[in-house]
Amino acid sequence: MNSLTVKKALSVCFCILSLFVLPGCWDEDLLKTADLVYVTAFDQTPEGRLKVTIGIHDIPAGQGDKPICQTYTAEGTSTRSLRNALDRQTAGKFRTYKTRVLLFGNKEAEKDMYPLLDSIYRDPKAALDARMAVVEGEAGELVNLKELKGTLIGQFFEKLLLGGEKTTVIPRTTVQSVCSAMLDPGHDFGLPYITSEDGAISISGIAMFHNHSYTNTFLSVEEATLFLILNNQLEDKGSLFREVSMDDKKVSLMFDIRDENQKFDVDVTKDGKVKVDLQIKIKIAITELQTELGSDHATMRKLEKALSEDLTQMSKQVISKMQKSGFDGLGIGRQLIAHHFSYWKKVEKDWDDLYKTLQIEPRVEVETIHRGIID
Repeated sequence: MNSLTVKKALSVCFCILSLFVLPGCWDEDLLKTADLVYVTAFDQTPEGRLKVTIGIHDIPAGQGDKPICQTYTAEGTSTRSLRNALDRQTAGKFRTYKTRVLLFGNKEAEKDMYPLLDSIYRDPKAALDARMAVVEGEAGELVNLKELKGTLIGQFFEKLLLGGEKTTVIPRTTVQSVCSAMLDPGHDFGLPYITSEDGAISISGIAMFHNHSYTNTFLSVEEATLFLILNNQLEDKGSLFREVSMDDKKVSLMFDIRDENQKFDVDVTKDGKVKVDLQIKIKIAITELQTELGSDHATMRKLEKALSEDLTQMSKQVISKMQKSGFDGLGIGRQLIAHHFSYWKKVEKDWDDLYKTLQIEPRVEVETIHRGIID
């Protein structure tokens, strides 16, 4: 027997032996037998029960390649029991690992959010990168639209939220990132706030949370953008429209924020007071100037000073609004835990009340780097 024949015989024996040694695919889950949930909405019924509405994207037989959205609704007391109830309604196997968006009606969001998400965190196949948002009114009503302007409702919400993230209107928030914030006693999280009026669905700002619950207060779109800038969360771009006083006249302008530099220090003084130093330097590009204004160096410096004062005052108002709602979105408590732990242990039980009384003095400094080609 030559060497080539021996090699062939050994290869055959190895393949046969592998059939007995290697395990089969014991957790097979075929897509063709699964109903993949794309969007899920959580609401509270008038009786205080939990209502879940899901949107499943599917391509029915005979429809060519045109997908449709099928919706199902169930009511109960826990997310796990409702999942089983929804599974009995669907033709295929109910699966959530492709979920892209979770929506929460504002009434349900005012309750503790963690129990709603607990079953997701315990599922090893859960879609931890799914986006989350709070809806004014009932979230399930929006899912039941099924389609909006030729786009399936789940895809519409995903694109809406991704667009808001890129333009620094809402934070980049996922199921996974919210878990970290919920387990951190020194940092609160915010979720996109969505409203619907006359059939138009839009992002209206950031819903502020404290102790896992929606505080029933939200930051408007401009307030949300400024908050994200203060929090060093500038994305691809962020735009603001402001009216400032300059030389006894109102100057109206729109500008993009191109870059930022944050200095954020939290210290404890000798007399036991928390000192918060928040300084932001931003570089802007003017995209629209509605007031006739010169473009010489002195005029631009006056405009930068006026904008700096205006944004500093606006920052104070945003932070005051955050403090009144108890929303520590800047993570001041986290800074105390990290750098002044002994002090944190002393005030931990009273932190909710103490946070609302902190003296936080933000300062914003503006530098213009682009004024448009006509200048």
